[in-house]
Amino acid sequence: MKKEELQSGWPGLLGESGPLYKRLADSLEAAIKNGELGPGSRLPPQRELADSLGLNLSTVTRAFNLCGQKGLISARVGQGTFVSADAGSSAMLLSAPDDLIEMGAAHPVYAQNRQVLDIMRGVLDSPAAERLLEYRLPGASPAQQAAAACRLFDSRVREAFHIHFAAGGQNAIFVSLLALCRPGDRFGADPLTYPGVKLAAANLGVQLVPVPWEAGEMSPDALNECCRRERLKGVYLTPDCQNPTGRTMRPETRRAIAAVAQQHGIALLEDGINRFLPAAPLPSLSELAPDCAVHIFSLSKAYCAGLRVAVIGASERYSRVLQDALYAVNLIPSPYVLEVARRLFELPEGERILDERRRMTEERCRIADAELATLAQPPLAISNFRWLSLPAGWSGHAFEAAARQAGVQVYGAERFAVGKGEVLPAVRICVTAPADEALLRQGLRLVRGVLESPPPLGGERPFTDCLP
Repeated sequence: MKKEELQSGWPGLLGESGPLYKRLADSLEAAIKNGELGPGSRLPPQRELADSLGLNLSTVTRAFNLCGQKGLISARVGQGTFVSADAGSSAMLLSAPDDLIEMGAAHPVYAQNRQVLDIMRGVLDSPAAERLLEYRLPGASPAQQAAAACRLFDSRVREAFHIHFAAGGQNAIFVSLLALCRPGDRFGADPLTYPGVKLAAANLGVQLVPVPWEAGEMSPDALNECCRRERLKGVYLTPDCQNPTGRTMRPETRRAIAAVAQQHGIALLEDGINRFLPAAPLPSLSELAPDCAVHIFSLSKAYCAGLRVAVIGASERYSRVLQDALYAVNLIPSPYVLEVARRLFELPEGERILDERRRMTEERCRIADAELATLAQPPLAISNFRWLSLPAGWSGHAFEAAARQAGVQVYGAERFAVGKGEVLPAVRICVTAPADEALLRQGLRLVRGVLESPPPLGGERPFTDCLP
């Protein structure tokens, strides 16, 4: 970038009020969001930028740090500072308007809501129902904690873990990062990850560091190097049916990741939201390293999205700070909702709901694999998602826009990207989001129609190096 470009890239910098570093950060953010600085653009060295703008190096450093905490830019040792791959994409995955077939947002199947309503009515008809509308001491009752622990963890983990409840999975992720980190801390994540963790980290001033993949899953060697080089406080993973790719981490990789976390003393923030999908789930990271694990399980995909309740299991090491963070963010979870959750964990009806959701999700996957033939890469086991690699000339962002014009909502890979890493042109398709199987087939055929059409003239720069 030339000196005159540097000086013109942040208009109005000297004419505004406020601290210089904040004004520089705001103008850099504006240049990124209006497209002047595109995803993957390399920024000039901080000293060069300081000289060109007539600023102190410390001013530029503070501005870069602020933008890094917001997830706008990513610095890599020995490589430089780059505009993040997802800087032009919203991290919020909102439901499609009524005129589109929803295959973007991660909705579960809803057919079991009738059974959940029966359990809710049973709670309301119980003799103690009125007390469920009162203030309670923070936390859940011993019976509710025991039900969650028995449903989610083996006996060894149950003995080591304290059980807390949060107002849904996103609240649990936010509270966990709040408890584990301070502004400016670094936290590892997959190069493509759940956008909600990116949003939480950005709001807390925590910088997510992409840990490279090997064979489609986080590399233990790369995590070890990131821990050493980046001084990570922890790492966020979804080992089962990873979002967005749908992959499930191999047992040997789980063991190696757990060993690295124990070696470096970092937190393993494990998102177990999809752990109920496999009939015989693999050992969780929490089972392999309970002393350094924080395990989150949300009821939204397993039982009922509207309940907005999640379980956080944590060892003594993290339990107190999590309790304090939960108390600060949400004084008490709803006693009524916690009692509904307890019955879902304990009653046969709860197990029947899980079985039905597994069966229906498996059928949705079979339909998607048949409709997409060899396009979804690679063929996967049961998952809410199918990850679709795109032909040359497409980007995920461009395909997402073309699919919306065709009448179906999917989400491009850029929405899930962490850091500067350029990502393979791909989209995530949520097979459980359409209201029924007929609508799913219709949406998949619309996706195929877009795939069979030519990419936009001039194309967008392809993303190449994240997925194998």
